[in-house]
Amino acid sequence: MMSLAFLLALVLHNMEAAIWMPELSKEVKRIRFFGLKKKRFLTAIVLITFFAYGLTFVYFIDNGVSETIRYLYMGFVFVVGLNAFFPYLLGSIYFRKYIPGTATSCLLTLPISFYLVFVENKISLTDIKLYMGSVTILVILFSMLMLVKKLYKITRKTVRKCMKMVFPEDE
Repeated sequence: MMSLAFLLALVLHNMEAAIWMPELSKEVKRIRFFGLKKKRFLTAIVLITFFAYGLTFVYFIDNGVSETIRYLYMGFVFVVGLNAFFPYLLGSIYFRKYIPGTATSCLLTLPISFYLVFVENKISLTDIKLYMGSVTILVILFSMLMLVKKLYKITRKTVRKCMKMVFPEDE
């Protein structure tokens, strides 16, 4: 059940970042999204959200049979929890400005993530498998982010239609 709360918290966090982060990046030029423009940043957020839903689905279907699936999922959840500190909380302190996504990551994703990993799943902070899962997930996520430009070109028409429905341009 907490996995569903985690997904909801992640979606709320991603919505906050998607709505307000592009405007902040215009104001504070030092804030970048891996060199991605607004629509590509939004595409990256959508891909990460779909990845989260897909991984959660696999975790539910697996039902605890595969230790690999368990630690990949817990690694993802752990990384999302740590995401509250970097870049959001530390970025807000460094820039002396609220970074969109800080509230939802600190108030929702961090406590839910850590509850899921350390309380519900009883994984120890010293469990090396948690860190192996986290590193594997980080490699996957950073690879996805680096491929967004290429993926964006491939799926450009579909993404463009979706973005127009979600974020209509002023006419």
